[in-house]
This record gives sequence, structure tokens and C-alpha cells, in this order.
Amino acid sequence: MTRLLGLPHVVKTGKTPVLDAAEARHLLESIAADTPAGLRDRALMVYSFARVGADLRSDPKGWLFRTLGRGTGCLSERPLAQANAHAMIRRRTAAAGIATQVGNHSFRATGITAYLTHGGTLEQAAALANHASTRTTQLYDRRHGDLTLDEIGKIRI
Repeated sequence: MTRLLGLPHVVKTGKTPVLDAAEARHLLESIAADTPAGLRDRALMVYSFARVGADLRSDPKGWLFRTLGRGTGCLSERPLAQANAHAMIRRRTAAAGIATQVGNHSFRATGITAYLTHGGTLEQAAALANHASTRTTQLYDRRHGDLTLDEIGKIRI
């Protein structure tokens, strides 16, 4: 008896929610940059294009993103945990009136999509995101649904 195997399931697009450019800009502008918490939160969102888990680790100069001291409003020496970063992102998006349920990886997907939309190459996006393969980077690319009449006009029969 011959056993037939089905085709392997291949994921071509990830499920990470993505903000469009206007939403991302609105979110960042809604966070006051005149407090240590505001500066940290804005920086974390922009810098997490690289990868939130890697961004929260320590470097030779200390923790890149740290918690706030209780009642002081100043940065402490304790590292910001990934769960706390996720909670902060949820609080900030809700406060900005953004309904999209974004998480830590949303800024990675938003950044990659924006980069590719503005003429960046998939290979460079993979290098910026520190991906070993462009196939991984493609999971974060949400441009596929943005067909224009110009693209359709390229079909010549």
C-alpha cells in the first residue's frame, strides 16, 4: 500500500498585527517626550524594529531599557521585562485611541513593511532585522494586499 503525503503547509504571511504609517506616527506623537518614561517608550517602539527580545538584553554599558523607579519617575537599574514592554505597548496604543491590538512584534512588522514600501530591498530588510533568511523577513511584509492600478496595468496581453 502506497502512502500519499500531502503538500507541506507553508506560511507566507505572519499574523502579527501591523500599524499603517499614519497610525504608527500618531502613536509615537501621542507619547510625550519630556519624561524619562515617554522617551523610553518611544525609543523602545522605534528600536524594536530590530527585535524586542534582543533589545531588552544587557549590553556592556548596562540595560538598554529599564523600569521606572517607584514614585520617582526616573529610570531604575532594573531591566524592563518583555511582559512589561508588551503591557506598556498595549497601554500606549489604547491611550492613543488605536484599536489595532498590537504587541511587541507589531513594530518589527510595521518597520519592515514601511521600509519595503519606501523602496527598500528584501535583502537589506533581512539584514536590518537580523534575519538569517529573507523568507523570515517576508513573514513581516504586509505589502501584498496593496495592489495599485499601476501594477495591474503591467499585465499586457
